[in-house]
Amino acid sequence: MHLCDGSPKLVAILLATALLFLVTVATAEGRKHPLMCKGGQHTILGLTPTHRGTEIYIGFKRGDQPANAGLEPGTCAWPDRAMGENDAIAMTFFAPEFFVKVSLNEHFSSYQPIGFGPDSEARGKLERELWYLLTAIKDESEFMVYVDSRTDGIFEITWIGP
Repeated sequence: MHLCDGSPKLVAILLATALLFLVTVATAEGRKHPLMCKGGQHTILGLTPTHRGTEIYIGFKRGDQPANAGLEPGTCAWPDRAMGENDAIAMTFFAPEFFVKVSLNEHFSSYQPIGFGPDSEARGKLERELWYLLTAIKDESEFMVYVDSRTDGIFEITWIGP
């Protein structure tokens, strides 16, 4: 049998293989990876306001054990394994049309949203997500985000919360 003899069985196998490859590539590109973190004093929080919203940057230490084995303050790890030496040590996302005033003092105590965009449903979801992150960081609580890798070695947050 030659590859170009048009055998229906061979054509079906080749089509199935091509389809499986395309589905695998599409799934890998759109995948979100769950990352567990624990806030606290070793977590770096950066808020960069722009005229369009706020860029939020979170720096952390790589967990040397799976998150399900417990996390130290300021660390992140995959739920089922430690982070690798090539995994990022920071994550970021952009909150469009969201502005926040943060009061940093010795107690790291207050967060106050001071401006939102016009879409009330999106505004409410974004406010809850940010409050979840900021409160977890302040209180040394665990939090979950879903991340994708970027080319600059920083994770891009694609989803906040469980």
